[in-house]
Amino acid sequence: MASGSEQRRLKVKIAQKYYLKSETQDAIAKELGLSRIKVQRLLSQCRKEGIVEIRINDPMLRCLELEDELKARFGLLDARVSASPSDSSMLVRDLARVCADYFVSLVSEGCVIGTAWGRTVFQMTQFLEPTPVRGVKVVSLLGGLAPSMAHHPYAVMNRISDVFGAESHYLVAPALADSPLTRDVFMKEKRIQETLDMARNADIVIAGIGDVSEQSTLLLTGYLSQTELEELVARGAVGEMLTCHFDADGKLVPSRLSERLVGLKPDELGSVGQVIGVAGGEVKVRAILGALRARYINVLVTDEDTARKLIEIGP
Repeated sequence: MASGSEQRRLKVKIAQKYYLKSETQDAIAKELGLSRIKVQRLLSQCRKEGIVEIRINDPMLRCLELEDELKARFGLLDARVSASPSDSSMLVRDLARVCADYFVSLVSEGCVIGTAWGRTVFQMTQFLEPTPVRGVKVVSLLGGLAPSMAHHPYAVMNRISDVFGAESHYLVAPALADSPLTRDVFMKEKRIQETLDMARNADIVIAGIGDVSEQSTLLLTGYLSQTELEELVARGAVGEMLTCHFDADGKLVPSRLSERLVGLKPDELGSVGQVIGVAGGEVKVRAILGALRARYINVLVTDEDTARKLIEIGP
């Protein structure tokens, strides 16, 4: 039996050959007259005893670890975490770029993509490069909003359709009808019902998660007044998705907008394969958490700082 010093010498020799000289385990076993299983066992012991330490010298490691924590903590299918920028004004751009790369990786032949709206979602489309994919269909989750809005649902939809050479299926109606009664009339139309059924069974949905701060998109675009937003907050609203507000647990908070919505609500996305929510920043933490708790999304794209806060607060 080899002495302690000889055994350690053997371990270091195997580690040197494997990690520094990039020799295969089979080659090492043959050269030293050992079995491959013995080489594997000794390499494992090298790690446990601290003879070998493996370090990954890349800041992306922090993001990968946070992604794993988010998935485990909130039961997500997947997550993408971007490095938090030193300049907060760059956050939307950085999230959009990471989301675009991830989104493209999901699109495959014949898939159906459901699109909504939002500043970050619109920014994401600007990072997409033309990538024709056969048989892709893009369907709107909402009717149309003000044409002057850069992040109008149809602007998002048109860009994604152009990128993938996809077939477009518009929800031919205003996103917000004049009244609940008018909304009911639209929702009973056969063409709208067929389009919404397609959206409910999409393979991928990409949607923004809004907040209830003074930077709320619905407030800035005039769809909500300051008084109406304050009333929603007083009733517990912490966030918004598909123009529907929800509380800290994700329970929908009725509003004059949701009552007039021609489109899908967040709780109607349960049959969608992957619902990607993209949002980040201190102001969005409570909104993201509500969406996660209600399982409105099963994929989250966010930044490091936001991911840490979500993990710290917990489900």
